[in-house]
Amino acid sequence: MSPAALFAGASTALVAAAVLAGVTLLGSPSDQRSLRLDEERVRDLMAISGVAERYLRGHDALPDSLAELTRGEQWSVTRSRDPETQEPYTYRVTGPSSYELCAGFANPLAAAAAEEMRLSAFWQHPAGRHCFAFDAALPRR
Repeated sequence: MSPAALFAGASTALVAAAVLAGVTLLGSPSDQRSLRLDEERVRDLMAISGVAERYLRGHDALPDSLAELTRGEQWSVTRSRDPETQEPYTYRVTGPSSYELCAGFANPLAAAAAEEMRLSAFWQHPAGRHCFAFDAALPRR
């Protein structure tokens, strides 16, 4: 076998090994997409909770529905639907200053990953549908 053929074979093997290592370490493109979508879901819920709490301070009551937060510029929520399925997030008032927001997640978010994303442990969630409970009367986490 010629030196050029050996070099070509070794180069091909090296590139294949690098691609395999990248997919192993970072996950497949679809894995990365699902992680990105889950991060968007958390950011959406964070934004909705901020608007709901501003609404509470301005009206002395929580809005009855998520639709109320999408009306009007003062309280407008940027996105109230799942970025992938387009299903609306679930918002439910549970008390005078408490409510919950729910979404479906493709992957669990553990404490270490939340910290890496600069999120508090409050935002940890399992894979599947999960609801976060808020009480606007308590300090933000």
